[in-house]
Amino acid sequence: MSPFIKLFRSPYFALTVVPLIWGSNFIVGKHLVASLPPFALTTGRFTVALLCLLPVYLYNRIKHPPGKIRGSTWFLLFFLGLTGVFAFNTLLYAGLRHTSPVNATLINALNPTLTVLMSLLILGEKAPRRQVLALVFSFAGVAWIALQGQPARLVSLAFNPGDLVILFGTLVWAVYSVGVKKAVTTVSPLAATTLSIFLGLLLLFPATYIELTHYPVSPLTWETVLALIYLGVFPSVIGFWLWNRGIGQVGPGKAAMFYNLIPPFTAVMNYLFLSEVPKAYHVAGGFLVLWGVIWGTKPAERRNSVFR
Repeated sequence: MSPFIKLFRSPYFALTVVPLIWGSNFIVGKHLVASLPPFALTTGRFTVALLCLLPVYLYNRIKHPPGKIRGSTWFLLFFLGLTGVFAFNTLLYAGLRHTSPVNATLINALNPTLTVLMSLLILGEKAPRRQVLALVFSFAGVAWIALQGQPARLVSLAFNPGDLVILFGTLVWAVYSVGVKKAVTTVSPLAATTLSIFLGLLLLFPATYIELTHYPVSPLTWETVLALIYLGVFPSVIGFWLWNRGIGQVGPGKAAMFYNLIPPFTAVMNYLFLSEVPKAYHVAGGFLVLWGVIWGTKPAERRNSVFR
């Protein structure tokens, strides 16, 4: 096996690419919420995703016929569509309409901790002490970036109902991540991603219809259409598939550690595409996040190791 293929198959490579992709979701999504309401934005994004995934899924199903999907698995896939497709993204976009990027970033940084807690309560996965400490360092890194290296900014932060929406969405995503771990034991990551998006859209279409009857939107511009296509292909298809594959291989607790790479990756993208030079707090916070991810996901040392 070539080193490139070995790297591509590594769950840690997949989980590192995901926050890089999802970081762009916050940038593009913040731009789109000004012209599209939350349900319509989420529906457009995942409709594009399903159109991309469905031919691949059907071809793979014909070439490698899977076993019959049981009723309990369908229920679990519906749960993934409800939480990860219908609820989380709608809550995220709705929250971004009413809160600041700083507040949203700080609240989203709680996701790994909530995921570890959900893994303990639902799956019985216990987090090693090192992983808990790594979560603390990772959260500190995100907070340092969000506060721009000025802890005094905490005093001036104003929280609003939009923050509660983001917080609830973060909890929903943690539950979704735990559900993925159970789903990929019976179906492939491709099947879990495709079918959960399909089931999520069954909920999104009527919700969007009701939303648009009360909040009609202007005709879509080419810029909006291209942005929706981007969100459908990259954060939805590639991001969700890699995330689901990574969770299936390393578990939701370890996978969640990579979620906090989103803020430093976003800073890098701002530099590459918007020419915004990263500040010292980006570097310092990014180092804390990266160190927390590496330390929290590396294999445990043997008992006779000097470091325990």
